[in-house]
Amino acid sequence: METFIYILIGIVSAVFTFSVGYSVIGVVKGNRRQQQLEDRIFQLELDLGNINQDINDRIDDVELRLDSDMRQSEKELQSLLDSRLDRLETRIKNMIPPTNDELLERIKKIEEESYRLRMNM
Repeated sequence: METFIYILIGIVSAVFTFSVGYSVIGVVKGNRRQQQLEDRIFQLELDLGNINQDINDRIDDVELRLDSDMRQSEKELQSLLDSRLDRLETRIKNMIPPTNDELLERIKKIEEESYRLRMNM
């Protein structure tokens, strides 16, 4: 019976030792896998930061180009509008009859020319 107990204790201790060894291997593999995942997450965060920076740079470039294009378009539009307004102003001024002061100046000029003409004759 004593032998049986020794055999049973040997089997239990072997199973216990095997279980502890298997658990230690599992923990080591788990730690290694965890470290790999942490390294991968860190690398992905770096890549994400680089991509984010690249997107921000592209957005800034597009904003600068759009701003430049808008300013150029605004200048062209303002120039076109100014020229059109000048033409319209000229047409409107030509449509307005002369004022009294202008008429008086014209009459005075005509009188002077008439007087000169008479003096020369």
